[in-house]
Amino acid sequence: IGTLSMFVGATGLLLGVFILGQKGSKEETIANQAAMQTFNHAAKLVGFIYLGWRMENQVLAFSVLCAGAILGTRFGVKILDRIPAKLFFWVFKGVLLASATKIIIEFILKQNS
Repeated sequence: IGTLSMFVGATGLLLGVFILGQKGSKEETIANQAAMQTFNHAAKLVGFIYLGWRMENQVLAFSVLCAGAILGTRFGVKILDRIPAKLFFWVFKGVLLASATKIIIEFILKQNS
């Protein structure tokens, strides 16, 4: 997935589908998705650095994204505690479906232009 994401970019959707198949709790689902995405991004980072990408040019953007990830995680944990499992999985599947649909439509529109 890490190698594929260097070229495709939307591999979180693929991971989400496989993680849903594990039939874990909502906390396990989020933890597995987060762990896999972390490994995915780490693999991309190693790959881009190997290809000559210079991170020092992007320190500010990288710092803002890291801060956003930390704040988003804290906010998400508070929300996750309040959402019933059935609603969580319905929303999770809906987000995966909506995201995949958006990517497919954008791909089709790009091919027709």
